[in-house]
Amino acid sequence: MNVIRHVARDDITGMRGILEHTSEFSSRDVECCLECLHECVGGVEPTYKFICAVEDDGLTGFACYDTDTLADGVFEVYWVVVAPHKRKNGVGRMLLESIESEAKKENARMIAIETESGPNYENARRLYEKCGFVSEAVLKDFYHKGEDKLIYVKRIG
Repeated sequence: MNVIRHVARDDITGMRGILEHTSEFSSRDVECCLECLHECVGGVEPTYKFICAVEDDGLTGFACYDTDTLADGVFEVYWVVVAPHKRKNGVGRMLLESIESEAKKENARMIAIETESGPNYENARRLYEKCGFVSEAVLKDFYHKGEDKLIYVKRIG
């Protein structure tokens, strides 16, 4: 059974392993996520918050999120990553539910997630939709020709 908790420095190696075995992410994506993670556990005032899902045999997934400092009552989710061999077991849903719970405690109005329109992100989009997120905006050809940015939102308050 998964337990959701905040990330610790000892989790970095396991998180890197999950990222590197996740075919959806480019090497640039992996490095970007790891930079955010190092900032989070590095002892400085972190810009991002990370939580992870853990079972007896180790990490099964993690998520990165934070409040949007320029918007009133908005949480943004930057990464939801589940180990490939642990997918379809509710790990992603648990991570999103944990973020939603924190957002509600802070009286947030909504949670936003940006993702890509390509086939590599079909499972992510399906997860967001199953968790009550709705696609509210499309930025055509954002990442490159034929690859749109999709903005999903869940209104919670």
